[in-house]
Amino acid sequence: MYRKCIAILLPVLAVCSCAEEPASGVEAGTGSGVTFGEVADSEDGRPTTTLTIPDFQVTAYKQGEWGPEMLMSNVVVTRTGLNSWRYSPPVDWPGDQTVDFFAVSPAWVKMENNSWWQHVVRYDGKDTSTDLLVGVKMGATQSDGRLKLNFRHALARVSVSLKCPDGTAPQVSEVRICNVADFGNFTYPHETTSPETNRAELFSCWQVYNTTSTFFPVFKAVDGGYLELSPQSQCVSGGDMFFIPVNLDPVEPGITYRGAYVEVTYRASQSSPYIVARVPLRDSSPDDGRWLPGRSYSYTVTIVPEASRAAESECYAVCVTAD
Repeated sequence: MYRKCIAILLPVLAVCSCAEEPASGVEAGTGSGVTFGEVADSEDGRPTTTLTIPDFQVTAYKQGEWGPEMLMSNVVVTRTGLNSWRYSPPVDWPGDQTVDFFAVSPAWVKMENNSWWQHVVRYDGKDTSTDLLVGVKMGATQSDGRLKLNFRHALARVSVSLKCPDGTAPQVSEVRICNVADFGNFTYPHETTSPETNRAELFSCWQVYNTTSTFFPVFKAVDGGYLELSPQSQCVSGGDMFFIPVNLDPVEPGITYRGAYVEVTYRASQSSPYIVARVPLRDSSPDDGRWLPGRSYSYTVTIVPEASRAAESECYAVCVTAD
């Protein structure tokens, strides 16, 4: 386990990241027409696999006499069975010419094709429930037989859980992740994606413009209620959330806090006032202060009495771990 402890103003942190993600695959079949079929499944039961992808969108360019020519433009390919897919109108392989494929899933995500050499997804990261996948296959030909198109996870996967030590029962009203990217442009690489695709290379495909004053709700109690913690860890993010990969800026206190952090609003008991703890994310990142595509980051926030101010029951520290 990766473990790192850092002394800071409110929290004490120790973080590691989860296991890496396997590839998902979709195949283009043989014959005169470009068809699609299934070739692989996820090995570790992650939410998105080739068995759960309902559709994807694909653009393809053939190498014509005078340069690349579009063969398929934002064509939606829809699952019709376990190993079958459908799209319309059908497209034939262009003889012995090579074809470059660029794909995105889910199919409602728009891919902009500015030219044969630039394919961009302008992605709204406010929707943290979508697992964005991208796939590239360069230089495919009909003679290759069954042609594999590997999808790679383009976003970072994050989950947040809460707990407390025995003998305490702090009450949490809200949890947010703050000051990470809410919008970004993903420019496709002109290299075939595969299980060996470097995550740092996919990270460099992202361009973000703002990580200031962005707030992503993780948990919020309803009707003035609260979540009372126990020593048993409770996931408050509703499972996995998906974020645009980004450099996690260091926290700078002020009237408006800057930098990436987890914000926890809590109180020691029902008679205590709510206070806010801000847990910096950069200090606890095992990936050089950033979230990488296809990596899973699982944070457990433990609210414990702060030893230096134990007489004040409302004062707590925050400990963060990740497996």
